[in-house]
Amino acid sequence: MLDYLMSEVAIAVCLGSVFQEVLHWYNLRTRLHLKGTQRLLRSPLYWAMTAVMMIVSVLGVYFWFDGQPDDHSLRDMFVFGAAFPLIFKSLVKSLSSGQSVELGATPAPAKDKPIHATGVLKHYFGV
Repeated sequence: MLDYLMSEVAIAVCLGSVFQEVLHWYNLRTRLHLKGTQRLLRSPLYWAMTAVMMIVSVLGVYFWFDGQPDDHSLRDMFVFGAAFPLIFKSLVKSLSSGQSVELGATPAPAKDKPIHATGVLKHYFGV
């Protein structure tokens, strides 16, 4: 495993994570002047978590491919490196939303009301 951590595959995964982080800050470019964004940009905790996510991405790819990630191209490893932090972010966001989620079928709309696309979107997605 130590050989893997020093391999070009691990470097490709790290570069994918770095690329994803650069894209994240590029998307925030219009908000860089805001105090909250400035505070986040200068936060040691934020950058420590970013570094941890890079390591988690490398380990995640290693375990995802059962310790044999060398069978795939470096381009694939780059993409996996960018994907792991996004998947983790989505998971944390969904678990920490604080809203209760009710699984299963929803009540059917009343038969006397016509169903419109906007009503369906609003019902399911809150749009």
